[in-house]
Amino acid sequence: MSNQENIDITQLYKDGVWIDERTGLMWSRPSLGQQWQKGKAIGSAEEFDFFQAQQTATTFTLAGFNDWQVPTLDELKTLLRDKKKAGYDCPKGALFRPIEGSTWWGWFWSSTGGGTYSQIVAFTDGTANFTFSENKNYVRLVRHCPDTLKTQFIHASEN
Repeated sequence: MSNQENIDITQLYKDGVWIDERTGLMWSRPSLGQQWQKGKAIGSAEEFDFFQAQQTATTFTLAGFNDWQVPTLDELKTLLRDKKKAGYDCPKGALFRPIEGSTWWGWFWSSTGGGTYSQIVAFTDGTANFTFSENKNYVRLVRHCPDTLKTQFIHASEN
């Protein structure tokens, strides 16, 4: 998808993208491996090791965008609620849990690392930790919001 002048934010949400206006980041509403159908994430997310997560992100397409990436640790931490609380800091229903129908929030890879150890964010307790890069964890992909869309947010907040 190109950076068009008028991007329909409501349609993007229906197509599986949540835009965090605080950060200008566009998040995949389903976790990697879940199917996006009729406005919700279906099934369970797949777990990947750190290197598989990075590679799989390069072939992911959602809502017409194909430039998704594994978030940095700092980007992923913007989704944390207050420390030591489970869940995501976003409007209810914006992001789906990795296992459909479960109360498990999951541990998600960041792109920070790549050697023996890499960093994850544990949405189960609101912490960031190092883990072995060969361990399996979930992936939530991100992309940066086009400047034209950021401008729409600024103008909407001024009205």
